[in-house]
Amino acid sequence: LSLAIAKARAPWRKGNKAQVDEEPHTTVAEAAEEADDRTTLMLRNLPNDLTRNMLIDLLEAEGLARTFDFLYVPADFGRGAGLGYAFVNFVSNAEAMRAWQHLKGFTSWGMRSAKVLEVSWAAPLQGLEAYVDRYRNSPVMHERVPEQFKPLLFVGGRRRPLPS
Repeated sequence: LSLAIAKARAPWRKGNKAQVDEEPHTTVAEAAEEADDRTTLMLRNLPNDLTRNMLIDLLEAEGLARTFDFLYVPADFGRGAGLGYAFVNFVSNAEAMRAWQHLKGFTSWGMRSAKVLEVSWAAPLQGLEAYVDRYRNSPVMHERVPEQFKPLLFVGGRRRPLPS
């Protein structure tokens, strides 16, 4: 367990570090100009106490239910707290752009937090297939890693485990 958790705690080792755009876009229009077919957003500046399930509830309450098919909130297992960012893949570029527009600058966390949500295109991975491939055999999927720390796949709005 300790090796699996240690590897899952540090997904950035050996070149796997999550990357973001060098210069985040200041407007949704700027993001749309280069959007092409991208569907995966990186949400940054999440409150560390925001759990995976809380983020799902928040996205659904904000009118984004059934618009995303993958969600992962990396966490520090020792503290049981998030690392302040998440990857969310949307079912289409149009839904990703709508989410970006709606969520950029979000502050209504439902908990005490002064954090202001930042949104960018996830990099270097994009799309559902890339994230499923990345995490299906990841140490974070080890049977001893608590379920609440694992990435989730959604089909028709319903939670599904990642395929092996």
